[in-house]
This record gives sequence, structure tokens and C-alpha cells, in this order.
Amino acid sequence: MSFLVKKTKIIFDSLLLIFKAKKINIVTVSSYATQLGFLTTYKYQNNLKDINSKSESKTIYIFLFFPIRSDTKIKNICNFKEILGKQEYINFKVDSLIKRLLIYPIFNLIYFTKNKNNIFLWQTRYRWINDLYGSAYFNFYLPIPEFKIILFGDGFLNLMPINKPSWLIKNQIDHAKYIKTKNLFKSYHHFEIYNHKYKYKSELINSEFINDFLNQYISKEYDYDLTKSLSNLDIFLKGFVKKEKKIFIFPTTTFYETKRCTLDNEVNMYFDYLTKKENLRFSFLLIKPHPGSTKIKNIKLFKKLEKNYQNKKIFVLNPYLFDKDISLSNIPLEVIVTYLLNFLEVKNIILACCSTASLSVKTLNPDIKLEFAFGKALLEKYVRLSYVNQRLDQEKMIKNAIRSIRL
Repeated sequence: MSFLVKKTKIIFDSLLLIFKAKKINIVTVSSYATQLGFLTTYKYQNNLKDINSKSESKTIYIFLFFPIRSDTKIKNICNFKEILGKQEYINFKVDSLIKRLLIYPIFNLIYFTKNKNNIFLWQTRYRWINDLYGSAYFNFYLPIPEFKIILFGDGFLNLMPINKPSWLIKNQIDHAKYIKTKNLFKSYHHFEIYNHKYKYKSELINSEFINDFLNQYISKEYDYDLTKSLSNLDIFLKGFVKKEKKIFIFPTTTFYETKRCTLDNEVNMYFDYLTKKENLRFSFLLIKPHPGSTKIKNIKLFKKLEKNYQNKKIFVLNPYLFDKDISLSNIPLEVIVTYLLNFLEVKNIILACCSTASLSVKTLNPDIKLEFAFGKALLEKYVRLSYVNQRLDQEKMIKNAIRSIRL
């Protein structure tokens, strides 16, 4: 059977499944963290005791995978089959402009041919899918059918009933758009910083449930490539763990990619933070690149730090050493920390609090030590002034959220 015939058959079979279904869930995901966030929500929502024992009758899930900077070819995909069990679902990689344009009329076809009350659009944040079919510069967006919206959290389960985080809005000129409560069918989250969980009646997925799920996902080796990458960490960390030396985890963010500063400025800000903060004493530095950050920036940071630390007996791990399996860029910070704490039994970890991902980890692991980044002095030195106040507000919100975590 030729490639074209196979593709045609797959498309035909998929359309047949869609039009036979009485209930349709369209799920939009990108990074590994958002995929894992959905699977956590799915398992929580269905209250599964045996992940292979139940499925929703005449229901189908359509997963739309969109590329990110660290995974443009969408190679790193969670083990959906293991978690969804017998549930009918379709995976579709939207890895080209042609495929993106193809999806748009299918949205409308589903909307006008199926019962509108049984079509659900799952998104990480409000209007996430809308941004893919429009231009902020021209303020023009193609209309998306009014499906029932379910939010399951930006990144890894961060409640985001807003079209754009406030810290990414230049000079507060543009105003963030919040979803109207009447337009939100359901919401799930693990943590949030805007304090909107009561307004939107978002359902909290508790830390105990999430920790159990992450431990199960790792221990049962649902994703072989993920297991290999985590095992590689074990090789490098073994000596440091035995001697109980300090391991510092530094998650990068996207100042350069979101045009809040130049590439060199972001690298220099990280370098200053890591080398001039006197209370930071560690033996092993693990750089965890943001999935939306560029490789050239993170490599430049790695080389600069490696050169600086070579005479100080501090080991800096190349964050792209395991790229043939799953790059550290694509492994969620929550998974890395879970593995270090529960599988390698690392006792001496310091985590830089650079973004909401660190807040997520702190919520799951209240005992972990945090070091806040970056502060007014560094921000004013390296970040464009039109974004400084917004970033300072973000840091304040994260600190306030952390204070509310019970130790």
C-alpha cells in the first residue's frame, strides 16, 4: 500500500470516528508539560482506579499537537494510549501551515454538523487557539466556532482564564482579555497567581493526586525516551548525590523570545544572577531550558558559565546532551524535580524561582528550597524599561502565592 493511500485511509477512518461520535473533545496541546497537564486532568476528571478499565461511550478525543521552539517536528509526545486506555482518540500533528489551514474548516464542519452542546474545546489558556489564526499586529483573527470551553492550565496546570499573561504586555498599553464566566464550561488547575479560582469556579487538582500520577508515569516507564533521559541524569549526578553536595536547578525563561530584551542581555542577566549572588553555593548546576526558548541562547549561557566555573570545582551540565532522546528543554520541570527527589533521593536541591514553573514545583514539594530571581536591579539593567514593572509585578505575585503554601 502506497504512502498516499495509507494517509488517505487514516484521514477517512478519522473522519468516520468523528462523525459517529456523540461527544467530541478537541484538545489543543504543544509542549510536553501541557500534554502531561491534560493527561493529569483526564485521569483526575475520570477518577480512574485502573487506567485501562474505563472509556467514555461514543466519545472521541481529537488531540491537536502544535510545535514549539524546542520541538518543531513534534517528536516528544506523551504516552496517551497508556493513560486513555480504551478511550477512542485521534492524534494530529499540526506541524505545517498547510495543516493549520486544513484544521480551520474542520472546526466549522464539526460545529455545523454535530450537536453544539456536545462539542468541547480544551485549551491551556483563554483564546490560545485564536492566536494561531490571527495577527496581533493587524488585530485580525479568524472566528473560532463557539465550542464549550474547558481550561486545563497554562504550562503545567496554571490557571490562565486570560488571553495573555500580564507580564508579557508592553507598558500596560494593551489590556488583557478575560474569559466571561458564562463562556467557560469547566476549568481545572493545580496552582494560580491571579486569585481567580473562586470567580471561575475552577476545580483544584490537589498536589497528592498529581504527585501520585507523576511518580506512576515515571516508575512505570510509560515513555521510554523520557526514561532514558532521566537515567542519563542519574549517571551525572550519582557522585554529587552520594556526597550530599548542593545541586542548583536554574530554569531559563523567554525574555529574548518575547522581545523583552536582547539575547545577550538575557544571557548576561542570568550570568550575573548565578555568579554574583553570594548566598548561592553549589557544586552542580543544572540548566533547565524553557521549551519556548532558543537553543543558541541556552548554549551561549552554558559555555559562559562552564568557562567561569571550571576553576571553582562546579560542574555545569550541558542541557542539550540528551537531545537524541528527550532534551531537558522538553522535560517538564515538575518531572525533573520529582525524579531527583523520589527516585534519586537527592536531599540538597536549590531551585531558582524564575517563573511560574518554579511555583508549580514548590506547590507540589513545599520543602524544596527556592532562590528568587531576578529583582529590580538586574531587571532595570538588562530588560527593556517597558516590561520591567510587569516583571516585578509577576515576581511579587509569585512570592505572595508561595507564602500561602503551607509548609
